[in-house]
Parts: sequence; structure tokens; C-alpha cells
Amino acid sequence: MESSQHTRVSNEAANAIRSSSAGGDATEHATREQQQPELHEVSPLLNVEHSTHSPTASPAGATTKERMSVAKTGNSSWKGWKGWTAWRNSKRWKSAKRWKFWKGWKKFWSHGWVAEALSCAIAVTCLIATVITLSLHQGKTLPEWPLSMTINALIAIFTTILKASLAVPLTAGISQLKWQWFQQSRALIDLERFDSASRGPMGAARFLFDANKEDFDDADWRHFWKYPLFLLRNSASYIAKFASFLTLLSLAIDPFSQQIVRYIDCSQIDSSQTTAIPRTNAYGGAGGHTGANSAAIDAPMAVAINTALVNPPQDISSLLSIQCGSGNCTFPELSTVGLCYSCQDVSNQVTIVNRTETEVPGSQPEEVETVILPGSDSDTPELTIVRNTVFNASVTGGDPLSIIQLRTLSKPNDPNAGASAFTCAISTCVKTYNSSVTKLITNESLVSSQPMGVTQLPNQKIGDDIDFNLFSLATSRTLRNGQWEKCETKTNTAPGFLPIAPANIDAAPAAWPNYSQPRETIYYPQDCVWQFGQVARSVITGELMRLLDGQAIQIYPPSTGVGNITAMNIWRNGSIDLMSINGFMQNLTDMMTVPIRQRGIEGPKVWAQGQVIVMSSCVDVRWAWLSYSAALVGLALAFQILLVLQSPEGVLDKAWKSSCLPILFCSLDDSLGQQIRYKKTKNEMEKVAESAWAQLVQTREGVTAFT
Repeated sequence: MESSQHTRVSNEAANAIRSSSAGGDATEHATREQQQPELHEVSPLLNVEHSTHSPTASPAGATTKERMSVAKTGNSSWKGWKGWTAWRNSKRWKSAKRWKFWKGWKKFWSHGWVAEALSCAIAVTCLIATVITLSLHQGKTLPEWPLSMTINALIAIFTTILKASLAVPLTAGISQLKWQWFQQSRALIDLERFDSASRGPMGAARFLFDANKEDFDDADWRHFWKYPLFLLRNSASYIAKFASFLTLLSLAIDPFSQQIVRYIDCSQIDSSQTTAIPRTNAYGGAGGHTGANSAAIDAPMAVAINTALVNPPQDISSLLSIQCGSGNCTFPELSTVGLCYSCQDVSNQVTIVNRTETEVPGSQPEEVETVILPGSDSDTPELTIVRNTVFNASVTGGDPLSIIQLRTLSKPNDPNAGASAFTCAISTCVKTYNSSVTKLITNESLVSSQPMGVTQLPNQKIGDDIDFNLFSLATSRTLRNGQWEKCETKTNTAPGFLPIAPANIDAAPAAWPNYSQPRETIYYPQDCVWQFGQVARSVITGELMRLLDGQAIQIYPPSTGVGNITAMNIWRNGSIDLMSINGFMQNLTDMMTVPIRQRGIEGPKVWAQGQVIVMSSCVDVRWAWLSYSAALVGLALAFQILLVLQSPEGVLDKAWKSSCLPILFCSLDDSLGQQIRYKKTKNEMEKVAESAWAQLVQTREGVTAFT
């Protein structure tokens, strides 16, 4: 009984809806009149004019005069302008406004492809936001965001929104293609396949690999020119399969997005710490004063010389007192006063003669082979090797530019072996370095060196030091914070400027000047002038002469050699050559440059300032992994554009998509309805649907139906 009543009510409702769609004005008016009391009971503010319970109530759409006239009738709910204002401020009025806004927004969202277009825009926005976020943090330290959020977490949020946004046009597109598919006669089971594909990955996977046997039977594969017609006839299916494929691809977007960012160890500048490396423009170091222009050697220089001669370290730059708290620092290119060397092979000057000598007083004289390196003057006498001597060295003051001149002569104790001789000079110079500290290890490389010359101005002191300036150099440009800058000159004295002779500008004069004659003076900035004191040169020369001059090595068989440890290091067990003597002199000059840099006249205030590097975790973006998301967004946009372009005319008004209402409003014809009338299960209905074919048509009565 209840079932028959329900069927009768449903039929009456369907007839009323069809009559309404046919344009029956009287029926529409009657239906509206039947609904008026019910509408008034639900929300009288929305349609008060239909109320039959309060004839004097002012309708919501009434004019001001109408409301005033209603107020004059004595209605207690309307009290002039005050009543109107109170009503406007009431909760019912605000609720009606919100409801009206919500209905307008819902209508806008449901119209045509607005929701899908906005979803595509959101997906593109998330992709752009991801790119911007990654670009801003590429190669930088991890950001400190609230709640300890990481970049991967933010990328995951963008990816989740992007994936959800892509699902909207894909599922809606598959659903819409379902209705376009039935513009021709199709298997009724296709309705289920399209609907299942729009509901998730499982249905999309099944739909992707489903095929209609009838379509393949209809296509004549032997006539290839019919392929375009076949594809055109089934375009809705292939476009829907393309959307299903994109739905499955979107499942892998999360692991791809998590591979975009990785964290690597990187170095960052810590501006809160300071670092400095020794350098100086002037040196005048010496020990205690012992007389006019003479002093004892200072301890740091004595230690440096003895260490270089006996056991030089492998990394001499590590001896610098560098202020680097983190153990990793970088410094700009810097220049400093130091010592340089030069060596040359003079073996071609060696002569071997036989001289008559008496080995022991009172014994018979005998001829002895003598190896001779001639001297140049009285200050540089000849150097000889006789009898069992295999190595000999001498040290002199050399020319005015040199601190010392070292000469070595060696010949193996073999009549058939040749002799070798070398001369080396140590002089003052300006050295330019590239420096850095990495993991507590100092790395320095010599960029260039420029020799200093004899000072051409008389009685010029080094700053406030008592030492007189012996070597000077003024450069036309200098390094300031790692950048070469031109040195501006003055003709008169000024604070921060030092006097210099024109002959000492970018030149190294070797002659002693006539200090009794007046000299032209130019004033250079203090950081453009380089000076080395006379006393400092004197104490270094004296120490080197004491340790190197006259050092010889004799061989008494079966011994390999007997002599001073310094001479043994130079001789190298008879393998001395130009390369080995260059290495020895480089170690010696580099070791002596260390105390010169650390004990300059100006002190630490002129040391080169650098940057402290601290190790941290930085963001490394692997852009290749982002291409997956970008490609997916691009394909989804292409699908949406293709769907709109191939849709029939009037698609905005007939975009049914995933709505179930068309199924209710579009009835099956009697032949199809009879087949499923007594079917009870879903599988049984699907079995019938596989063999039943249907098409959406419009009947003569104007009713859309599956036939």
C-alpha cells in the first residue's frame, strides 16, 4: 500500500515538473500559491507579499511611502523610521542578506566551468608559489619560521592544494564527457564506467584499460584512412581516458615534491665575529740596543731563522697568528712587507786547479786539487774546496739592495765528478697574498712581489721608531679591502701622509744617494708607502752570517759527511741543485716574513680584516624534480582547454558534469525499463547494461530520455 502511494506521488511530481518545463503559467501560479503558506512559515522576510496571515505587514521590497502607509495603519511591528532601522539591524535581516549572498556565490560557482577555471588558477598559483619559495631560499640557510615549519612542509602544503585543485577539472571533465559520449548510441554500461572514472584512481585505472568491443568491430583497420573518423567518433572517450591517466599520475606528485629540496652543508658568513691576518707597511724589529745603528736580534726573528735552517715546517703560513674563531675564514687580497730571494747557477765560473800545499806543518809539500769559485771584490772573496771537503758556503753583505748574499760550492769526492756553485741573495720586497683558513689550516698563495729600493731621502725614520728607514717603496696604487685603489699624492705634509722621494715611486734604486744634496719630496698616503729599517736589516744580516758563513762538510771514509746541520740541509748529501737551493731559500725567507708581518711598526690595527665562515645547513633545490608537477599542471590545463573547445554549442548552460539530477529527469524508454524492472543486484543490472545500448535524445514532447 505504501509502495503504491509512493509511486503515485512520484508520478504526480514528475508530471508537475514536466508540465512546468513545458511553460504552463496557470499550473506554475497554482503551484506557487500552494507553496505560499509554507514559504511564509520558513522565512517570511524573503517573500512577505505571499503571506495571508498578516495583510498589513510591510513587504521587504516595498518603497518608503508604502512602508509609511503601513505604519499609519497602526501595525505594531512597524513604527516609522525607527522601526525600519531596527528591522534593518535585526538578526533576521542580516540572515537574509547572508543567505542571498550565499545563493549568488553558489550560482556563480556552479555556472559553466567557473569552478574548474578557478581550480586551475589555484593549481598554477601553487606552482608559482612553490617556484618563488624555492628560488628565495636556494643556497641559503634553513629559515626560522613559526612552529618550526620547514621548507619541505610548506612545499607539501602547496603540493596538496595543487593536487586537490587538479582533481576538480579532471573529475568534472570526465563526468561532462559522459553526457557527450551518449550523444550517439552507446552501451549503457559506459554510463557506469565514466561515472566510476570520475570518482577516484581505482575507477580511473579501470576506465583507462576498458575498451568497447563494438567500437573495434566497427572500425575497419584495413582502411587506414578511416582512422581519423574512428578517433573523431570516439573523441570523448579518448579525452576522458587522457583525464583518467592524469588522475593516476597525480598520485605520484607527493614523492616527487619531497625530492625537490635537500639539505647540504654550506658555509655562511658570520658578521657577529671578527677575524684578522697579520700584515704591515713598515718593519723595524730588533732586540736590545748595542751601539750606533746596531742591536741584538729579537727573539721571534732568531727563532724563525733557526727553525728555517734546521727543521722548517711543511706549512709555514700556519705559524701566523691569525684571529679566526670558527676555524674557517676568508680574507681579501693583501700586501705586506716581507723578504724575497733570488738564486742563480754559477757553476760555469768554477775552476779546478792543482796547488802545492803542506797538509801538516813540517811535512813535505804536495800538489792538491783545489776547486775555486772566484770572488767579485774584496767584500766577496773566492770560495774554495780542497782535500776531503765536499761543500763550502760563505755569506756576505752583498750589494746595497741585499740583506745577505749566500754562495755555495760543492764537489763530490770523486776525481771524475764535476763541481756545482750557486749564489743567492735575500732582499726586502712587498708581497701580495691570497689567504684563507679552512678547518684551522691556513692557506696562502703568493700572487706577486715587488722589490724595495734604497731610500733616497736622508734621515727618514720609520714612524715613531728610532730606526732609520733604509729601504723604501711608494706604489701608485694599493689594496684597500681587497680592491686596488689609486694612491693620491700631496705636495705638502698632511696627517696620514709620509714623505717619499720620486725615485722610490714604483722603483727600486740600488745606489746610495748623496744625502748632502736637497731632494724633491712627495707625500703619499701611509698605506701606499712601504719601509724597512736599517737596524732591522743589520741584525738579520749578522745572524745569517753567524749561522751560514764558513759552513763546510768533509768526508772521512767510510763516513758519508760531517758538518753543521745547516750545511747538511743545503748540501742534501751531495744532491744539491738549483731546485733544492731555491726550496731552501724560499723556506728561509718565508719563515723570516712571518715575524715581520706580525711585529710591524703599526701593530694589529693595520692587519687585514676578513670574514668568519661558519658551517651550516643550506637549501639545495633540485629543479628537475619540480618538472613533474609543472608538467602535470600543464597537461591538466591542456585537458581543460581541449574539453571546452570540443564541447558542443551551449556548453555553459548544459554542463551537467557529475550531477545525478539528469539521471532522474531523463527517463528510460519502455524497452530498457522492462529489462531492469525485476533485476535486484548491481551486478545483474551491469550485465544488462553491457548488452543494452542507449542514446540521449529529445522526444517530440520535449522530454530528454535515454532510448
